[in-house]
Amino acid sequence: MLEFDYHPAREKPLGVVLVLAVLALIAWASWPSLGPLGCILYLAYMAPFLYPSHYRIDADGVTLVRLGVPHRYPWSLYRKLQAHRGGVFLSRPSGRGVYLVMDKSQQALLETYVDP
Repeated sequence: MLEFDYHPAREKPLGVVLVLAVLALIAWASWPSLGPLGCILYLAYMAPFLYPSHYRIDADGVTLVRLGVPHRYPWSLYRKLQAHRGGVFLSRPSGRGVYLVMDKSQQALLETYVDP
């Protein structure tokens, strides 16, 4: 079993500055009518980048916990694992799947643990 945390914002401080600049622009450009709603939606969209994710990988699959909400991805539903620059894509036979954000060292751990 593997367990690790990944927090992209901690590794990319320039990205945090960019997110804050866009957030300020959204608030300024649409204030007072839709400013608060736009900021909330943007923060929800950027959650995978801003907030840490906890991964647990075992024989049954992958469990991702983000913002206290667990998401379970059992191996039986996924056909293959594809490593990408910023994470791993688990694909189903239908072609749909889930993208798990992680760095290269964590991808290597996952690839040695799972035989795609």
